[in-house]
Amino acid sequence: MPTISGKHKDLNSITPEIMSRVLEGAYSGRIDHLTAIDCMYIYEFEGGRIKGATNLYTKQAINDVIHNSATSSGKNHVVIFYSDFSFEWGPNM
Repeated sequence: MPTISGKHKDLNSITPEIMSRVLEGAYSGRIDHLTAIDCMYIYEFEGGRIKGATNLYTKQAINDVIHNSATSSGKNHVVIFYSDFSFEWGPNM
């Protein structure tokens, strides 16, 4: 899956177009498991979200889900965090 460089060098980023292609299954041969994490407030999540996404907006909740969903079988598990543009959410999560 192609990524782009962004402001935070330690984070891989994707474009909205790539996200759309991921959700359509274009990378299913490379991605064994996808976790889409919506980092918006619960009222924003309830107002509309990506189908199948999980709403997590605290670091502890995100850590719990990532550690619980990790597999030991060596499969390629991709975790995508998304939110509206915010100086708070993306960089801090």
